Amino acid sequence: MNDDNIFNSHDPSYDPDYIPNQNNESGRIIERTITASIETPFLPPKFVEEYERIVPGAGQQMFDMVVKQQEFNMEIKRHEMQLNEKSLERVITVDAANIDEQKEASIIRGKEVTIKSRGQIFAFILTCCLMALSAFFAYIKEPWLASLPIGIIIGVITVMFLQRKHEEKRIETSE
Repeated sequence: MNDDNIFNSHDPSYDPDYIPNQNNESGRIIERTITASIETPFLPPKFVEEYERIVPGAGQQMFDMVVKQQEFNMEIKRHEMQLNEKSLERVITVDAANIDEQKEASIIRGKEVTIKSRGQIFAFILTCCLMALSAFFAYIKEPWLASLPIGIIIGVITVMFLQRKHEEKRIETSE
């Protein structure tokens, strides 16, 4: 008896209790594993007939159960799709709001730059005027009056420097 005859001598798909002979003539142990899988939600007719033979009406119950399970799965998918659509709408709304906010922030930054540049121009003109006033007082031999515009300039610079340091500390503590 050769090895091919051992495997082909009996088809186990017809007899689930069949266990093949594990020893052949050469004394080797042969192990065989048979696996089967069903890829569809419905059982093959042969299995349904067996269930129907054991429990009358079982085939119809299995079909009904498979149909109900498929309907349930489709309902879950439908709800998932609706949830995804709502999430997508929410994301689009939030993105649009963020874009609008960025545009407004850009406009505000542009206005801040304009205001700061105007302030710098005004400070330069004021400093030039105070320097000219100080030069005029020095020209007319009034040293005390000549030092006042210079003192004002130094005072304003000091206040601006201290204000900036105070603002930086406030930002650090808020973070």
